[in-house]
Amino acid sequence: MSPDGNHRQRLTTDTQLADYYPAWSPDGKYLVYAASPDKQKGNWELKVISADGREQIPLFTHPANEKFPDWSSGYVPDEWVLQQQFVYEAEEMPRVIGAVTEDGKAVYADTSAASGFLMYGPYKWFAPAKYVASFRLKINNNDLDEMIALIEVSADQGKRSLIQTPIQARDFEQADQYQEFQLVFSLTEHTPLEFRVYFSGKTGVWVDNVTVSPVAVF
Repeated sequence: MSPDGNHRQRLTTDTQLADYYPAWSPDGKYLVYAASPDKQKGNWELKVISADGREQIPLFTHPANEKFPDWSSGYVPDEWVLQQQFVYEAEEMPRVIGAVTEDGKAVYADTSAASGFLMYGPYKWFAPAKYVASFRLKINNNDLDEMIALIEVSADQGKRSLIQTPIQARDFEQADQYQEFQLVFSLTEHTPLEFRVYFSGKTGVWVDNVTVSPVAVF
């Protein structure tokens, strides 16, 4: 539409999709937006469309939800980030070992697997603030006196560790029941973060999700 609200024109043509979160390109020639077949629980995918509606370009297809695109800065605006809680589902994140569970809700590795990363990623940008990351894990044997996993928050695609802690089998109150383990960390500049779970191979380990919440703003 024009600045005064007149001359409204619909650019997207697929009436089966919900189109939300548009953002203009710096030159005003394109819009990037998120589209989903179901605005309540659908999978949001980013698309680009020209200002006249003639060019429509899907950016990529991924099982995770992509929302709130931002042309100018390359990361989600701070005022939005610092009001949100991010939940990363383990089965949708990259891994070196293990497999998705039959119910599709977690990743799992048993003692037949070599040690390695059971999940890592997603390299999202976070604004300066203090955060708490909660990792949901469970194991099938808490009688061991050994480290069974290592949880970590890192930057530079895993090259720089911000905080990490080993998880011992005895840290679990019960076997075969999910339990949360937290890492508290602070950022003084915009940083792309990765949340990692390293599997030691000592007993079966499940990873459900990682929840990241801001707790203070600098």
